[in-house]
Amino acid sequence: MPFTNNLASKVSLLTHVSVLLLVTCSSLVAGQAISTSEATNSSSGFQEWIQQTVLHPEHHYETIQGKNPDGWAFILQPYGWLPGVYGQIGAKGLPPVNVNQSPIQVLSKLNWATFLKAEVRHGRWGVIGDGFYAKFSAPGNPSGQLYQSATATLNQSIDSLVAAYRVIDDLKYFADLYAGARYYYMGLQVAATPSQITKFQNPRANAAATALLPTAASTDTSWVDPIVGLRARVNLTRFLYLEALGDVGGFDAGSQIAWNTQATIGARLTRNIDFEAGYRYMYIDYVKGSLDCNLNFAGALAGIVFKF
Repeated sequence: MPFTNNLASKVSLLTHVSVLLLVTCSSLVAGQAISTSEATNSSSGFQEWIQQTVLHPEHHYETIQGKNPDGWAFILQPYGWLPGVYGQIGAKGLPPVNVNQSPIQVLSKLNWATFLKAEVRHGRWGVIGDGFYAKFSAPGNPSGQLYQSATATLNQSIDSLVAAYRVIDDLKYFADLYAGARYYYMGLQVAATPSQITKFQNPRANAAATALLPTAASTDTSWVDPIVGLRARVNLTRFLYLEALGDVGGFDAGSQIAWNTQATIGARLTRNIDFEAGYRYMYIDYVKGSLDCNLNFAGALAGIVFKF
């Protein structure tokens, strides 16, 4: 017989629930003093953690092991980033081009690229600069039916400069809040092959209409986004650590919205040299003037960190 119609099962269930409630109430009454004490200890422990890692750290994070963490520190990191490029980009005069290029495809069409990150720190404050320039070409599918193929050549530079403040400062981990600006430059050339127009009965009229379609467009556009973000690091051992950062910008001051996130694992090779490898994702949504850009960049990165 189904459970809902089984009276004995209902009685048994009510009995077990009653016993459970009695045991629970008894436990709560008996442990009220202990719970209050534990809550007080927990609150006290949290306040102590705030004092030791946020307000008045006793053991500051050492950028360079053995060097005064309140002194000056300089960090230089040449690195490489190989992202795939996915989304849509276009110049005024031609339909946007849908781009879907894996990291390997981007590498095969990459003309050249350079990446560099630098940081200056003094105590809890720091200034971080990060930038790259790259040029590559990618085939794509134009939106609509007037064009059958297109190729986009993109010259891009993305550079950021931010001020960072260490809100959590501990020998084993830290967290930085940062804010600043990110500069974007996009130089885009698009070459498109029109589809043959066939809606007219006269072949010459079709050919003339096809010839009227533009086959090239270009734009050079730059803008600046305000950005805010968070960076955090955790030391797994004396030699291994994890780091992650994320920021958002644009807010329609430049881009409508733009994201930048990154996660890496690092290894200390010497007192002054680290190696880092991980994954980076960027998203840009900018549709103004002569540029239509809605692109995702995602791929692996690696670099050497020099500290002095």
